[in-house]
Amino acid sequence: MKVICHELTQAADPESTMLEDLIKEADRLASCLAVMTFQMKHLAQTVKEGTLDNLITELFLWLLDYRVPLMDDGSQLLKALNVLMLKILDNA
Repeated sequence: MKVICHELTQAADPESTMLEDLIKEADRLASCLAVMTFQMKHLAQTVKEGTLDNLITELFLWLLDYRVPLMDDGSQLLKALNVLMLKILDNA
């Protein structure tokens, strides 16, 4: 907990790039949790319908966005999004 507080304090510094790094790490963590949730059928089935609708809508928007392939590692992102969509369709 002290490490997190220390990093947040550093992130508050306007000259620090720590906040951007924390945002990227939080995004990766959320992505991992989403994939892990939908890999387990019993856990995936507990996700509320509204949440599932929002998630699927966001995934479709990302999959259809023409800018994604132009991003660094855009092809890997598309593969990950496709895998997540398949897991949702299989297990939710």
